[in-house]
Amino acid sequence: MVRLFTTAIWYAQVAALVLGHVAALVLAHDKALATWSNPRVAIRSQYWMLLVMVAFTCLGLWFLSAAAS
Repeated sequence: MVRLFTTAIWYAQVAALVLGHVAALVLAHDKALATWSNPRVAIRSQYWMLLVMVAFTCLGLWFLSAAAS
């Protein structure tokens, strides 16, 4: 019973982490489209954010997996 509960919490944390980072990227992209008049420039301005958020997501997943073991 306890193992099932901790597994459910772990999955909830993973889902929250991934969904939160995806939501942040979507909001940043919307802000970039509002800031830049050219959509190509707006997309290009978001490349670094995408790389940073992928790195943060990987780091967060690594922390969660390290805590689970």
